[in-house]
Amino acid sequence: MLPLLPFAAGLAVGAAAVGVLRGERARAGIEKAQQSLRSATAAGTAIIQRSTEAVRHHFAAETAPAAKATKKKAARPSRRKPAAKAAAPRRARKTATPDKPEGKA
Repeated sequence: MLPLLPFAAGLAVGAAAVGVLRGERARAGIEKAQQSLRSATAAGTAIIQRSTEAVRHHFAAETAPAAKATKKKAARPSRRKPAAKAAAPRRARKTATPDKPEGKA
């Protein structure tokens, strides 16, 4: 009989919670929260769009002169020969120490 008491209490609390959530006041509160969430989302989206447009405008203005300069340089071929690639540096040779034989790390 004792295990049935918590079950019955939970059943009663659950039924009461469902009744409260189905009430008009709770439904109005949920709709109000949903509307405020939608408006906040729309405002955030508008802010992101404005900042993205500002960044695009900034970079477009910055790259326009650079694009013209590279077109001028590309029109005239270079007369210099390409530079030779530098050799990779060599590793230092391991030397023997009194406590370590040669070749052992």
